[in-house]
Amino acid sequence: MPLPRKVQSAVTLYNIDRESKSSLPVVLSGAFWNAAYRMSMQDRSEQTNDRVSVTIPQSIKVVGKTFLPTDEYARLPKEQRERHWTLSKNDKLVRGAVMDVFDRATAIEQAFGTDRVITVTEVSWNDFGSKKMRHWFVVGR
Repeated sequence: MPLPRKVQSAVTLYNIDRESKSSLPVVLSGAFWNAAYRMSMQDRSEQTNDRVSVTIPQSIKVVGKTFLPTDEYARLPKEQRERHWTLSKNDKLVRGAVMDVFDRATAIEQAFGTDRVITVTEVSWNDFGSKKMRHWFVVGR
């Protein structure tokens, strides 16, 4: 049975370490997962053009971790990254709260399936309006 297109729930972020390809989970509660399933015709064949957008309120609290912009997070020594999180291109998002640790990014999709996992392709930091309106808009496939 297909899931509703837009649901408010927890998502789990995996910041992928660029060198080792390993990652640790960060559960973000109160995000909105919006799946858009599309088909298009190209060169007389059907092409899928699926896309998922996730809206994450900037007021979100992660116990024991603080958000850092991508460039600041990348400059941290590896041992300090466990106390922070960021949103970057090529990170993984999983629909739902999970605490599994993976030693490579491809294992995340194998564990949860492609209908629950996206690879981040875009991140927008929308910090306009009232504090309640501020959010990150994340797109992935």
